[in-house]
Amino acid sequence: MSLALYRFEINVRTSAILGLIGVGGIGAMLTDYTQHREWDTVGVLIIVVIVVTMLIDAISGAIRRRIMEGAKVRGVERKH
Repeated sequence: MSLALYRFEINVRTSAILGLIGVGGIGAMLTDYTQHREWDTVGVLIIVVIVVTMLIDAISGAIRRRIMEGAKVRGVERKH
């Protein structure tokens, strides 16, 4: 699951970059709005890419930590 989220994060960033050179995706939107000098929209698109990338990274990190720590049972104490 962590690897899938990591790849998804890479794909989000890559789509923005590849779109700038004419491949499509959100980068194509950035190029179009930049050419029409719609700076408000360009700013929002950049913020969206950054926020989505940060969210995916945070979720992926939490999953990796959970896997490394192992499943912990909360609120249950075992007495021997």
